[in-house]
Amino acid sequence: MHRQRPRPVSSRAIAALCSPSFFGALSAVVLVSCGDSGAPLTSPSPELPPTQGEEPDGPAGRYVGTVTIDGRQHYGDALVTVDGAVRLYVGGPYVDDGTVQKSRPDVSAQVIVYPDSVNNGGVVVWEGCCGDQSARLIKTVSSTGDLTGKVEIPSNEATWSFDLSSWDHHHDMPASLERLTGQYAEELAPFATDDDMVVNIDRNGVMFFQSAASGCTGNGTVRPHGDSSSNVYDVVLVIEGCNDPHSKWNGTHDGLATTSPSDYWSYDTLLRIWFANRHEWVEPRNAFLMSARLL
Repeated sequence: MHRQRPRPVSSRAIAALCSPSFFGALSAVVLVSCGDSGAPLTSPSPELPPTQGEEPDGPAGRYVGTVTIDGRQHYGDALVTVDGAVRLYVGGPYVDDGTVQKSRPDVSAQVIVYPDSVNNGGVVVWEGCCGDQSARLIKTVSSTGDLTGKVEIPSNEATWSFDLSSWDHHHDMPASLERLTGQYAEELAPFATDDDMVVNIDRNGVMFFQSAASGCTGNGTVRPHGDSSSNVYDVVLVIEGCNDPHSKWNGTHDGLATTSPSDYWSYDTLLRIWFANRHEWVEPRNAFLMSARLL
């Protein structure tokens, strides 16, 4: 399959992420909502939400490339399920070297569409603060397998465009908890501050981690998404015990996960999990990406 590498992003891209033009109408929300408002939950055994029925909504797959905001390009990493769920991570900068992003950006966001959404209605959720904005996702697949489209955010009349190339290395394999079992060194989570966090997943899909530096402890449940035909997993995670300034991460988060190599040429395994607070569970919402390498 042809893979068009994402276009290079200039070193100014990070500055754009942190600028008022990136946040748009969120500026006022940022001032009042970015504090450590999360509170620890008492339940260590999260329950997974019911799995939605499988109705093909295409184009299912994993995609990596660029998201353009106000004329500036940022890194994009998307997972699209067969039943229409979407998790599009937007961060930066992206270096066109054939690898999955390894650095932790200063500012990031996720565009989220749940399987039960109507007409691709979704939200944009920001990492660590700020609540969310309603959005609409419009997507198509080109003849070369690229995912292109736009994100419309009515509240500040913003439109983001995206151009993502297929990153399908593991996607067409069936989901397997046995294959997912192992220990992973976390590299991107905002509460894994000193590279001290190892994520454990056992054969029953029980997930656990602990960070000595941030105090965060995570207990989660992983299961294959839908009918297990694709290498995609539903994850629910309860984080407790985080100390300041990481206490904002205490709470219950749901997400989608998949695995892939870390670059075009490697045979290693990188676990990526797109997490966000489910809307009915907590306000204000936040989102984060976990990226962990199999040891």
